[in-house]
Amino acid sequence: MKRIIALLAVPLAALLLSSSTLSEGPEEQTVYICTGESSQCYHKIDTCRGLRFCGGEIREMTIASAQSLGRRECKICHK
Repeated sequence: MKRIIALLAVPLAALLLSSSTLSEGPEEQTVYICTGESSQCYHKIDTCRGLRFCGGEIREMTIASAQSLGRRECKICHK
């Protein structure tokens, strides 16, 4: 019985975590930017290959903040 409860707990936790990210509006979603001089995009994930050669530091922010800095969606990770 304990094994069944443990097996059900993992998918339940995953569902709860995913529903909390779905409740965020598109402008509140977390994205990543490179602070380097020639950087122009924001990225869905911090491991996007578009950030591979970042000349600055990688920062986390909302889409609205990234867009206010003049950033656009990365064509690699926003397919």
